[in-house]
Amino acid sequence: RKKELEVSIKEKSMRLLQLEVEAAEKSATLKKIKDAESARQLRSEIDAAALNAEKREVVHASKARLAFLHDRDASMDYQRLTEDRSFQKEAIRRQWHLEEREMENRDSR
Repeated sequence: RKKELEVSIKEKSMRLLQLEVEAAEKSATLKKIKDAESARQLRSEIDAAALNAEKREVVHASKARLAFLHDRDASMDYQRLTEDRSFQKEAIRRQWHLEEREMENRDSR
């Protein structure tokens, strides 16, 4: 009877040890799953931050492009205005020379 109890205790000890090993394995698996989920979450947050940075960069580039176009248009407007004034000055000079010649022609007659 004592021998049977010893065998039973050894069997139960072995079973307990086996259950402890299984529990440790399941705990390790659960930790891996949690670590993987944490890594996925972290990757997702990094991707979101990168996307936001890209959006900010695109907005900044768009604003810079608009400012450049506005400056270019303003410069072209100024250039056109300057050319118009130069053209007007030249027209006034020509008109003045024509009138001067006409007066000289009248005076010479």
